[in-house]
Amino acid sequence: MEPFHLLNTAELRAGIQRTPNPVTGKAIPITTASIFELEHAVTITDTSLSQLLLNNPPNGALTLLQLLAGHEFLEHNPILEKGWTAIPFPGHPQS
Repeated sequence: MEPFHLLNTAELRAGIQRTPNPVTGKAIPITTASIFELEHAVTITDTSLSQLLLNNPPNGALTLLQLLAGHEFLEHNPILEKGWTAIPFPGHPQS
């Protein structure tokens, strides 16, 4: 997953070829994200993550954290919580 931050710099992004959408012909915006940003992004509650990304296409060195600022989120990621509780850790109350 690392060094994701290098791929999101303007210099390296200039070399990334954007794929055109087969329906609209417009270039599909792309970005890179850390696992932290991704885990945080999927807990957004006050808007649709897809709409947020479509309305603010990433460019240059824009990070997901910049787009997520000022929004509301779940306290815990339910997908991660379910995954962690499924693993029997020694000494854990649910083991």
